[in-house]
Amino acid sequence: MEKNTVYRWENTVATYDVDQEGKLKMSAILKYNQEAGEQHISMQGFPAATMRADFGLAFVVSAIAVRVYRRPSVGEKITVETWCEPIKKGYYTRNHRYVARGEVLIECKGQYPLVDTNTGRVTRPLEQLGGKDLLFDERVNDSCEIQKLQPFDQGTQIDRRIFYTDIDYNGHLNNTRYADLVLDSLPQDKMNNEIKEFHIKYKEAAFLNDNITICINNKGDCVECCGKREDRVCFIARCCF
Repeated sequence: MEKNTVYRWENTVATYDVDQEGKLKMSAILKYNQEAGEQHISMQGFPAATMRADFGLAFVVSAIAVRVYRRPSVGEKITVETWCEPIKKGYYTRNHRYVARGEVLIECKGQYPLVDTNTGRVTRPLEQLGGKDLLFDERVNDSCEIQKLQPFDQGTQIDRRIFYTDIDYNGHLNNTRYADLVLDSLPQDKMNNEIKEFHIKYKEAAFLNDNITICINNKGDCVECCGKREDRVCFIARCCF
């Protein structure tokens, strides 16, 4: 099999993935990232079901950075490119780039630890599974960087219950749904502003019927959110406009 270190997913922005302005939603960006990454790893012979059944392993996301130059509109044809940088530290770094007619629209970088599905513990990064190579690309995307986000408990607070439709096949709040929680928590004067950067750090899973208390700090050009479940931090996020 040819070693395609960069996977390209040709896509059209769907009506159900856009906001009131007809532009791709932040949660949809995270969904497209998830799907493109799954297609890439499946092409290598490691779909999520195989990872679980044969190796007792799963990729999870611990942090994502998104830089937006222009959000594509409904019906626009885009290419989502994705590749993994060479292994470093305790996680895999996956990049995404959204392109339309040669124009770079969005860039993303995510940290993806590999965890043992029985214990939930992070395992050491691997370069092979079952004798097959995982594919890495030498390109390191420096234009989109993961930010260090610190928890906080000051600011406006709102509560959000986790509903049945928020839960994914892993049994907890899907990583893409956090973007909706964050955007729904924005102050009124920021809701119609274009987001230039979105950063999120996932700390602890949330489950069905959990109540998340979200603290919001409005800091001028940025809004920070910190979500807690029973005083334990679930996520920290930052939107910059």
